[in-house]
Amino acid sequence: MRILFVENRQQTRFWEMVARRLEQDGHQIYWIVQNLGFAPTMGKIFKIPYPANSDLRDCPAELQPIEAGDRNILHFGGDSRHYAYYDGHIRKVFDEVMPEICFGETTLFHESLCVRTCRLRGILYLQPHVARYPVGRFQFFQYDTQEPYRGSGETLSDADALEMANAIAGRTLKLMYLGNPEQSRLRVLLTNGIESAKVLVGRVRGERYNTPGLLRKLRLDRQLAKNRVAWERLAAAAPREPFAFNILYPMQMQPEANLDIWGQPYRKQAELLRRVLQHTDSGTGIMVKPNPHSKYELTQELLDLLASSPRLVVLPHASSMNDAMERAAMVLTVTGTVAYEAFCSGKPLVNLVNSFFCHISECCVFIPGISHISGFISRLKAGMLAPVTAAQKCEFLQHITRTSYVGDISNPVQVPGVASESNVSAVYRAFVDILKPAPAGEISPAPIELG
Repeated sequence: MRILFVENRQQTRFWEMVARRLEQDGHQIYWIVQNLGFAPTMGKIFKIPYPANSDLRDCPAELQPIEAGDRNILHFGGDSRHYAYYDGHIRKVFDEVMPEICFGETTLFHESLCVRTCRLRGILYLQPHVARYPVGRFQFFQYDTQEPYRGSGETLSDADALEMANAIAGRTLKLMYLGNPEQSRLRVLLTNGIESAKVLVGRVRGERYNTPGLLRKLRLDRQLAKNRVAWERLAAAAPREPFAFNILYPMQMQPEANLDIWGQPYRKQAELLRRVLQHTDSGTGIMVKPNPHSKYELTQELLDLLASSPRLVVLPHASSMNDAMERAAMVLTVTGTVAYEAFCSGKPLVNLVNSFFCHISECCVFIPGISHISGFISRLKAGMLAPVTAAQKCEFLQHITRTSYVGDISNPVQVPGVASESNVSAVYRAFVDILKPAPAGEISPAPIELG
């Protein structure tokens, strides 16, 4: 089979480990490389040269939808004048390779261009993605969605599923990271330093479409430090129990595909909170909990809104999710992991992106727009929503287990343990399963017209 991988910096190293085994099985391996400093060392590699100024032009209308999820535009002051150049090179690669399947992420612009090309040509694009729970597993999402493709079909006993649900609810089941006890802290620092230097060298050589300039990055980080101080000042002034009915909204870190790609309509979190205020009454508080590792989502617009809106209750960075969950009557999220924790704890949940668990219980739902939140709250207050049952919690975890595979697919620079023989073998077996001929009745993706 002709398999095309899409480069994504350090993560490419891990896919190269898997691709070597697939090549031994007789598959033909190809790569599209945008950041030339992270090219693999096997397979046929298509390196796209960095464009000259004469190659840049206004983004054509058909590619403009990609701008909405491009982190370089959203967070680093970039533009889309390079899109047509890269799109032309990517289409030439597809013309030459004629891949039968494509693997890559959806966090960077060139990956989004590859997704678009795959959709137009009816080629399956799969993004391997860590399953939040159960730990130590991953899924293959289709194109730029959270819709899983196939899975191991494994099942859990009801007792194991319920035990896991209780551990998720209590946040005692931590996401697993594979470490390397033989790697010293000095070695880790040296490795990270080398990788940072490669990114900087790439920027100097012309990679400025996924990499922010050093001065801009320093300015952003200085502003972030100030914004975190301002956040904590607001949190210190917030009363602990100002409202009888509280909604918990955990902020989602940006830039991240979770919000910038999958939750795109709600990417501007300050605007989201402003709309929640508009569609809830004066007796409802919205507890805003920051991500412990908050980044560029802490905008000045957000801070101004928090300072001027008494119903937005600011929680400190060190606040406990257990405490926040106990104080809240319900949870609101776009695509956050808190949705899994809320479901397993039986906490009423409103999800703003349609997910499979939004159809298991009437207490945990998807709403097509913020205006629908008032109806959910009214039904919740009236006692009209049946709580999540033990059977539904089991169904939730059984579904994730069936549609996922054993293996850790983390970045090997940050998590060296993923390069272990046992882990690479597990991930390779999942790829082997994915590459099997489609079973009878499975629908193949068809070419679609894009705007």
